[in-house]
Amino acid sequence: MKKCSTFLLTRLLALAAIIASSLLNEAAAQDLSSELISYSSKLLEQLPAKHRQTASELTEDKNVTSYLIRINSIKNAVRDNTITLTLPGSEEAIRVALDRIEYHDEKNYIVAGKVENTLLTVLFSSHEGRKGGLIQGFESTYEIFDLAEEGQLLVKSNNAESSENFCGLEQTSGNPPLLSEQIPNNTGRKSLANARVDACTSNIRVLFLHDTFIGSSTATSYAYNSIDILNQAISASSVNNSLGYAQLAGVTSINYTPSNQSDIRADAVNLSNNSTAQSLRDTYKADLVVLISHEYYNGLGGVPNPEDIAHPHNGRAYAIVTTVGNSTVPLVVAHELSHLYGCNHEDVAYGLYYSKAKVFGGPNNNTYKTLVASASTNSNLAIAYSNPNKTYNGYVMGDATSNNTQVMSTYAGGVKNFRPEPNVLSTYIDGTYSGIAYHMYTFEAITSCGSDPYSYQWQVSTDGFNYGSVLGTGEFFNTHLYHNGNHWHYIKLTVTSADNQTKQSTHQVWVDDNNPYRVGVVENAVVDNTEKEFQEGTLYPNPVSSFAKVDLELTEAGNVSIDIYGIAGTLIARPISQKMERGQHRQIVPLDKYALPDGEYLIRVQTPNKVKTYKAVYRHETH
Repeated sequence: MKKCSTFLLTRLLALAAIIASSLLNEAAAQDLSSELISYSSKLLEQLPAKHRQTASELTEDKNVTSYLIRINSIKNAVRDNTITLTLPGSEEAIRVALDRIEYHDEKNYIVAGKVENTLLTVLFSSHEGRKGGLIQGFESTYEIFDLAEEGQLLVKSNNAESSENFCGLEQTSGNPPLLSEQIPNNTGRKSLANARVDACTSNIRVLFLHDTFIGSSTATSYAYNSIDILNQAISASSVNNSLGYAQLAGVTSINYTPSNQSDIRADAVNLSNNSTAQSLRDTYKADLVVLISHEYYNGLGGVPNPEDIAHPHNGRAYAIVTTVGNSTVPLVVAHELSHLYGCNHEDVAYGLYYSKAKVFGGPNNNTYKTLVASASTNSNLAIAYSNPNKTYNGYVMGDATSNNTQVMSTYAGGVKNFRPEPNVLSTYIDGTYSGIAYHMYTFEAITSCGSDPYSYQWQVSTDGFNYGSVLGTGEFFNTHLYHNGNHWHYIKLTVTSADNQTKQSTHQVWVDDNNPYRVGVVENAVVDNTEKEFQEGTLYPNPVSSFAKVDLELTEAGNVSIDIYGIAGTLIARPISQKMERGQHRQIVPLDKYALPDGEYLIRVQTPNKVKTYKAVYRHETH
C-alpha cells in the first residue's frame, strides 16, 4: 500500500509540473503576443522550398539584410494609439504614434503612423491574412513580406544606396513648355484622354504584371505593399477624392521581352503598345498597369516620358519597375504610379505648373522629400505629397509650384474612369476629419456599384479596434465626438448591397478639447443636495433624483440651449432651447421626464459666449 501511494504521489507531482509548465508557456505566449514583432531563430535555408524561393526572389541582386519574423496580434500590440518596436541590431526601442487605424479583424487591417518626432512612416497591413509593411528609419528602411505559415520576411536596406538611379525620369532631355490645366467639360470632369464617366466607380484599379522570373507570391507581396504605400501618401496628404485610393485589380504573369533596356521610359511606351498587356488590362478592368521585371534597366522605375506625354493618359497608363538592384520595390512602384496621375519631380519644367514635388527642411538638420521627389536628392523620404497647406515643425511641405496633393485631387476621378468598372461594391464615409468634443457632426455613406437597395450599419470606437453596437442604419449618421484620451474618434460603416456584396469602410476624426469657444472640461459629479443662492456655473443637486438646476449668467442677450447626453456622447434630449435676456438665470433640467436608467449623464449648457459640460449622477426617485 505504501508503494502504491508513493507511485501515485510521484505521478501527481509530475502532472502538477506539466500543468505549471503549460501555464508558464501560456503566460509567456500571452506576454509575447503584446509585442508586435517576434524574431525567429530559424535560418532561411531551413524554410520549405517554396518559401525559400520567395525569400530568394525578395533578396537576390540586392544589397539587403533579411530576418525571419512573425507579426503578432496588432490589436494587442497597440497601446494608447502607439506601437513600440525594437529593430534588429538596435538596443533602443522606437515609439510610433499612430494616425491611421483601419481595422476590420486580425486578417484585414491597415495601421500607420510616424516615428516619434519625425516624418518617417511606419505601416503594417494584412489583406486576408497576407501581412506586409514598411518601417522607415533615418539610415535604413525595413520592408515586410509574407511567407504564409512560416511568418514574414523583414528586409533591411540602406537608404543612401537605395536612392541611386531611382527613377528613369531623372535623365531629362530638355525643358519643354509648361502644360496648361485642362478645362473641365460640361459634365464637371476633366477631359482626360478618353477617360470614361460611369455611374459605377470603384477605387483606381491597378494591375500588376510580372515576368516569368518572378514568382506569383513575390509579385503579390510587392503589389499589396505598393498599394498600401500609395494609399498612405494619399491619406497623409488629405487628397480630396477618397475614391482616388488605389485597389488591387490583380496579379498575373506576362511573357514580355524588353525592347529598350537603355531607356526604361521608352520601354514603358513599348509595354503600353504590347497586345498581351493591353488584353490583360481589359480583362482585369485596370486603370493603371505596373510591370515588375527581373531585367536590368537604366533606372529602377519609369513611365512613358512626361516630357512628351501629358499624364494622366489612358493609352500610356503603364509603368515598369525592375527588381534588379532594387531593394525598395514597393516605394519605387508608388513613386511611378504617382507619375501616372500627373505628379512630377521637384526639378523639372514640364507638366502643370503646380505638379512638382518638394524638398523641405526639418529639425536637427534633417531634410525631407515628398514621395515624387527625385531620389538623387539626399533627404529622408516622407510618404506624402507636396502640399503648401501642410507644415512640419514650421517647415512648409509645398508651395505654388509644388502641390502634388492638388494634382491627385484634380485627376484621380479621371484616372478612375480609364477603364469600365467591374460591378464591385465600393463605399467610403464622407465627413469631417476634425471636430470639437461633444459637438454633433453628420457623416454620409457614399456607395457605388453592387445593386441597390443598400443596407447600412454604423458603429463608433475610441481606439479603432473595439466597436460598440450598431447606432445607425441609414445613409446619414449623426454622432457626437468623444475620445478616451488619445483625441481620436473612429467610425465604421458596413454596407450590404441587394446582390449580397458587403463592404466596410472606416473614418477617423481628430477630436479637439481646446476649442476657445468651449470653457473648461467635463465637470465631475459632486454629491450636493443643498439649495443654493445663485452661483453662476453650477449644477445641483448632484446626484439628481428628478430634476437638476443650472445657474448661468449672460453678459448679453442670446440663444441658450441645454442638452442631455449619455456618457458616451449620444444625444438624449434638448429640454431647453430659447432666447434669454442679459442677466442671471436658473434653469430646470428635468431628467425624470425621459425615463432614464440610473447612471452618469452629461449636461451640456451652451450660451452665446461659452459652452460648459457637467457630469451628473442620476438616481430616479422610488415611491
